[in-house]
Amino acid sequence: MEYFNLKIGSSNKLADDWLAGNNPLGKPAAVIFFGMCTIHDIKEGRTHEQPRDFYMSSLSENREKTLITVIERGKGWIIKPAGNIEEHEPKQINSENERNIWKMMPVNIAAAFFLKDVPHVLAGINSNAYLGRGTYRPIKYWGNIKAIHHVLGIPNPTEHMLVGNCTPKQLLECLSSLELETLIAKILEAAGCFVSAYRGGFIPDIDLFARNLGLDKIVLDGLEISPNERISVQIKGLNKVKRIPDSVDYFIGLETPLSPKSFNAAWIYNQVLRFPAVAAWLRQSLSWLPIEFGRQYKLWQHQNSPTQAALDRGYTP
Repeated sequence: MEYFNLKIGSSNKLADDWLAGNNPLGKPAAVIFFGMCTIHDIKEGRTHEQPRDFYMSSLSENREKTLITVIERGKGWIIKPAGNIEEHEPKQINSENERNIWKMMPVNIAAAFFLKDVPHVLAGINSNAYLGRGTYRPIKYWGNIKAIHHVLGIPNPTEHMLVGNCTPKQLLECLSSLELETLIAKILEAAGCFVSAYRGGFIPDIDLFARNLGLDKIVLDGLEISPNERISVQIKGLNKVKRIPDSVDYFIGLETPLSPKSFNAAWIYNQVLRFPAVAAWLRQSLSWLPIEFGRQYKLWQHQNSPTQAALDRGYTP
């Protein structure tokens, strides 16, 4: 299966109309622009990968193994290609003062939903810089893929369920970037810190500030904060960071460079298990995950877990 994230117009503002059939094809359809690029140009390899991927998805042999997410303000869709792409050349001018040839593809709507009803990692998919700045880009993160399968009510890909792939990194990848920052803030609060805000916003290289309000040093498996000390923390998901900024005290991420001030997914997971309230928050945040995936983690061996309760009742996938 191939997965893509599509933006229909700037900020997906055309998604409603196109997916409702208000377009030249007169039925639910997706569209990309890319200036005067034609379908012939795409076939001849005279375009970059996004138009090429869009064209490849439309081919009959690829339609049944392609899922496409479209996330707009407050709602979203999962769609599947349903026909060959066609051209349409309206005499319109875009912001760069160049005409666009529309490349249109009929689609079937596999699911339509409000963002409040789906996992945060899917609702916030466009916060990923690679996906959010593109028009038609492949989704590679397993957390996003699990969320897509959850919405469609279909089993996770087999490789996701292998014991060797049920690691702390694979679990925490199912959190959105905002949820991951919130989790780290909750860990620091549970350890005795005051965290003034749960994200850094536009502060370069820094996502959290924390202060030790206690009388004793806080020690979290290598991360140490002396009494009344303030620290700055940068948090990243599956972003391959080669160098930790000098301006930050600690770096916490799912993939981290080797450094005494960096802490990876296994460290995060171990801290979660230390604090029952934080573990309960994470279980609830990821309660949409399938039981057979959750059973691989100690996190679900705590009491009051919906997943563990189902296992206790003798649930068998």
